[in-house]
Amino acid sequence: MTADVGLTIDDAISTMRNFRRTELDVAPESGIPDESDSPYIGEGFLRCARCEGAVVVDSQDVGWYTTSRFYRCPAPGCGRRAPVSEVDAELESLTRQYLAEPTVGEAWRAERLAKMDHWIAVGRTVLPWCCDQRRRRELSRRLGKRQRMYVNAPKEQLFWFGTTLAGLIIDRVLTAGNSMKGRSLAELHSADREWISCYRSLEPWRRRELRRAVGGRGQLKKIDDEWEWLQNRVLGLLQETDWFYSGPPSRLPTEQRTMNEPWSQSPGVMGRERRALMMWALGARGSAVRLVVALDAAPQKRVQVVPAGETT
Repeated sequence: MTADVGLTIDDAISTMRNFRRTELDVAPESGIPDESDSPYIGEGFLRCARCEGAVVVDSQDVGWYTTSRFYRCPAPGCGRRAPVSEVDAELESLTRQYLAEPTVGEAWRAERLAKMDHWIAVGRTVLPWCCDQRRRRELSRRLGKRQRMYVNAPKEQLFWFGTTLAGLIIDRVLTAGNSMKGRSLAELHSADREWISCYRSLEPWRRRELRRAVGGRGQLKKIDDEWEWLQNRVLGLLQETDWFYSGPPSRLPTEQRTMNEPWSQSPGVMGRERRALMMWALGARGSAVRLVVALDAAPQKRVQVVPAGETT
């Protein structure tokens, strides 16, 4: 069964199960070690400008269902602190400033394209198992039991693999810009959105409950057929290698999901991803730097960029 495909079925299953992790792996590498796993951008990364202590996050209840959070220096005799929202606003402003530099933006694009090309190539090695009906049935048997949920384990694994690969291809074309041959990128985007919409509408249902809700086996068969059609449509498009997109590069560093919301209004959200982008921006100029924070300074004047070996 593996003579005309590149992967064994076990390798294909392993690749599919790990493929969603590429969401973080396509981010450029900063070269600055990230030793913090905190959801807060600066915790464990920012250093106190007064005593070089690594800042931590403290919480303080200020009313019913309301909590204020502060960056605090835990060093003995220091204890200075500042609101997380205000410091994060400065970190966002600094990140945007660095990413807006043309050379930094081009370096980000080149590194990101290389990573996306790698993961797209990895994903394509699995497609022969997904697009051939006979192989796909074998893949489904091995992926997991057919649970009572409509979106059971085999359906879900194939769905997440397909939509992740589609998202990578769309992102890659938009990041590069000006691709003047092949299938319309809008066609892939539309097919992907429709499959995702179908998944979301069916995900909560148990199969038996859904059958009753829609009026019997005949209506459920129509839903099965629609799912199969949407799935085959996306998987078929994923086999294409050339895409038509006439616009300029529309994926800039400042247009990432990490920059969609003001950091000051959503502390603790996407902290690892925001920190990774910030650290990449700091390291993109080629010089070793670090961030220190003057916790007792006025707002908008707390965060400072200093050479890595310099003390404050």
